[in-house]
Amino acid sequence: MNEYTLGSVSEMVNANRKMSETDILQIPNLSNNYHNIYEPLDYLTNYISVLNTTYDKYNGPRLRQENELQLIKYYESKKPTSISSLRHNSIVSSTDSTAVQSEKFRMNNLFVDKFLACRVNKIDSHQFESSSGSFRYSRARSHRLNYMGYDGSKDRRDDTPIDAIDSDLDDDNIDWTATHDIDNFLVSERSDFANSFFKYYKKLLTVDIKDLGILEKYNLWIPTIRRKCKILLTYAKENDFEKMTCPLFVKGIDYLPKSYDPFSGSCVVPSLFSEYKMPALTYHCSFEFNKDIYVFGGLMASNRYDDEAPNLSRFHVDGIKNLPPPLLPSVVNNPIMIDNPHLYVISVGSSRLSRPELSGQIPPPLLCATASKLSDRYILFYGGFEIKTETHFDISGDYYLKRRAFLNNTVYILDTVSFRFTKLEVNAQPYQFVKYPNFAPRFGHMQISVNNIAELPSGRSSECSRSDASIDAIGSSSDICSDISQQATPEMAQPKSRADSSLTGGGINVKMGNSAFPHSTSLYTTIIFGGYRQTGDDKYEAMNDMWKLDVKVVARGKKGYLNFADSVTATKIPITKDNNENWPSSRAFFAYSVPEASLTHETSLETRLLERLKLHFEESQKETDKDVKTSQESKSTMPIFPNIPHNRNEKANVIGSHPMVRQYSVNQHQYTASPKTDKNNTDYFDQDKYDTSRKIVLHGGSDDTNVYGDMWWFDLETFQWTKVATYIKPKDQDSSLVPINIKIVGHTMMTSGCMAVCVGGITQAEVNLAYDNPSDGEESHYNDYMGGSLINMFDLTTQCLQDCSIEMQAEQSGKTHIHRSDPDSRAHLITTFGGTALQYDGTVILVGGLAAERQFMEKFYLRGALLEFILPPMSLSE
Repeated sequence: MNEYTLGSVSEMVNANRKMSETDILQIPNLSNNYHNIYEPLDYLTNYISVLNTTYDKYNGPRLRQENELQLIKYYESKKPTSISSLRHNSIVSSTDSTAVQSEKFRMNNLFVDKFLACRVNKIDSHQFESSSGSFRYSRARSHRLNYMGYDGSKDRRDDTPIDAIDSDLDDDNIDWTATHDIDNFLVSERSDFANSFFKYYKKLLTVDIKDLGILEKYNLWIPTIRRKCKILLTYAKENDFEKMTCPLFVKGIDYLPKSYDPFSGSCVVPSLFSEYKMPALTYHCSFEFNKDIYVFGGLMASNRYDDEAPNLSRFHVDGIKNLPPPLLPSVVNNPIMIDNPHLYVISVGSSRLSRPELSGQIPPPLLCATASKLSDRYILFYGGFEIKTETHFDISGDYYLKRRAFLNNTVYILDTVSFRFTKLEVNAQPYQFVKYPNFAPRFGHMQISVNNIAELPSGRSSECSRSDASIDAIGSSSDICSDISQQATPEMAQPKSRADSSLTGGGINVKMGNSAFPHSTSLYTTIIFGGYRQTGDDKYEAMNDMWKLDVKVVARGKKGYLNFADSVTATKIPITKDNNENWPSSRAFFAYSVPEASLTHETSLETRLLERLKLHFEESQKETDKDVKTSQESKSTMPIFPNIPHNRNEKANVIGSHPMVRQYSVNQHQYTASPKTDKNNTDYFDQDKYDTSRKIVLHGGSDDTNVYGDMWWFDLETFQWTKVATYIKPKDQDSSLVPINIKIVGHTMMTSGCMAVCVGGITQAEVNLAYDNPSDGEESHYNDYMGGSLINMFDLTTQCLQDCSIEMQAEQSGKTHIHRSDPDSRAHLITTFGGTALQYDGTVILVGGLAAERQFMEKFYLRGALLEFILPPMSLSE
């Protein structure tokens, strides 16, 4: 990085603000449309590089000025420009649609890379020996700032001179050998950790490397946490985990932390190996695919650290209005939040972050898009919206930003081998009384890929227990596909003992498969439900329509390669008179998942096994009593010499004529019957008695500021919705279950067995605080923290909220007030939303998002680091 003085940076900023008269904004009543109320967002968790060797005492102010300069250049590139000036070739003659928009994408990526490279770690092997001291110096300064209370707050950025703080942290003033001081003790502890990494890194330098840039891939990023929030993140009780010594003697739900505590043993903030620092993303799309996490789109902070936050006093924003929860106007319209055009791949097993180069028809940076698994090689992206910004200027040099949202109605398919995007248009099929249907673009919707659902066993480990769900039973393709007819996907088998599992609307047969071209094509089906559509410039309407998207495969190749058709067929699943009442209301940003097992068993497995054992014992006892009675009756007429016939007409030695032989034959038939043909042995596996169909579980969501708390199940075989009541256990165990609706929006659901784990989200009370929405009468009778934990678990077999009990008190008005029995618990102090949660090998991983104290919803923090916690497989007490 080149050395700049503060004066030279200011001169560059002033020189950059010079403009022509044509760029000056001439709009009356600017104060009515544009607002200058935004401040940089602080970090709750973040990553810092171990190989950080570029630090000096003027680094913070210099990087702040440089970041402001880059932000100005970024928004100057958003000036209204005629599209013809960007055309280098003819649109008609161009075979690749990316030729027209490649210039804008290239400029946008260039500025984003500069934001991410504000603190580049230039590694010099000759100066590597001194990097350990630089790391200790940086950590000592960071801890001293936190200890003094200057941990990136607004007061330190604006009023506190950095030189006054840094003067106490010179190399000459620090005693690196002392251990009695808390700062030096931390430095000693951190340096020991860094020394182990330095020994590993020195071994890499023994190889003759021509390009030292390769070493940047081995850069280690360690997590940091904001000191102010550590008080809230630590659970008050001590020795809380001493009893958790063996999983056979505790409930599985006890492994969930009682608070958002990354140091309790159940949670961990992992380190990452990467040449890039992971940005703080919000409203992005994440998807777990082949043991990797793919992160795309969303908004990212232009400042990598709090001390790099630029001054936003010159930026005035005419932002997107009427944003529904959990989209916050103070975050979406904040000028410090810019688009993320990159795709990040996180390998959880190796703790490595990579950023592959994309090609093909690359989608624009999308917010609130969803993804689902199409095959073992392809991921389907759909929905979301793009933020387009227009920049204008005034005479004083202030910048006026006009932001608008444009919804995406295009399907993008990513090849995870070549990282090439393919763009497919959506064509809606007509249905009853509607010749030209409108498949509206949307965001905040449900998206689930369904492939050969009838062939998928109900007990299979699901790959879709998260918000971006997928049910897939198709194996990997053959390496050599010479015969396309043998590779085609067969038509899906119809459910057994069901007359017709398809829905027919106006002659349009809506099924999960297609037999029009069974030998030459195959279909990959995706179900879409709900979400918001745009009805005006800044107006959004929730929907409850359901569609089936069919992606047609025209050819197959080696290693799972697929060639798709140019368009996607959308068929609406109609709402009829029969299912109109049993249909979810219009909503978006709800949690959904596909459980791994059947949910309709009324009794537990142990109870059913005991019933079968009792039934077999009774039938066996009846047969034995009958045989004994028959034997006793025959003994009275049994001859003394059975081999000598008493009757000359009776044949001797007839097989089976002897009573004992007949008894043996009966017993042999009784005990050698095949279990597969014995009806008593197939009661548990009888699909008519126990429904083993797969279901989608949907919970919560909102229609604007009206948050829902109901739960719905959708049968993937009958295409029928069923409303399911949810309950909570009172503190008094003798009392019956209390029905309750846990109103949450913006959360994520994952399933483990019959347990539904909902992570994050904001409640109705928090929506009222954040969006200035007046509280309704019903919500006031529920405690604000009911269901407000960071993690809420439902037992889907009993529909009960786990690890939570309530107390009921009667009021003078006659209504009953319900509140938590543990109001002092810290589990409800912090909420997180705007991020994504994914399940990976028994753990839940939170990527990005925002965090806030539930009582102070006007202050939000960025979650720049990953968070992992253990997911309980089951409740062992049941």
